[in-house]
Amino acid sequence: MRLLFWILLSVLAIGLLYALAIRRWLLRWGASPGEVAKNLPGDPFLPDASSTCTRAVTIDAPPERVWPWIAQMGQGRGGFYSYAWLEKLLGCQIVNAAEIHPEWQDLRLGDAVRLAPKTPGLPVRAVEKDRALVLGGHAIPEHRMPATTWAFVLEPADGNRTRIGVS
Repeated sequence: MRLLFWILLSVLAIGLLYALAIRRWLLRWGASPGEVAKNLPGDPFLPDASSTCTRAVTIDAPPERVWPWIAQMGQGRGGFYSYAWLEKLLGCQIVNAAEIHPEWQDLRLGDAVRLAPKTPGLPVRAVEKDRALVLGGHAIPEHRMPATTWAFVLEPADGNRTRIGVS
């Protein structure tokens, strides 16, 4: 009985630590307070969102060199440049491109970017070359996907670099 008490107490403590500190850090990983507070291009599509997440990183290239990699993302296209082992584990059948493919550069409103095979994909809701790509905005009940947006926002940074925010 004493062991069960300590196990339950430990689980409760870990849960509390996650809820109070770790989750907040994960949802804002790499983003400054200003970036978290900023209105982003995907925000108008879900004005009453129950939760938000903004992550950011600096890339040592200007936005016009980063954009082609963003424009060709998706399953059956350039991939997601993520962890291949994770993509395989999830059954996404992703092959991450190692070069820019001109045939994948012309994204338009309404195009779909698939996350995995046999899914309808997330619709392109906003696209501004070298600046922003917003996917999603609608729930997909048949795939148990809630309404969500996935925005990639590129901003010039000092030293000919790019600050990319993903929310």
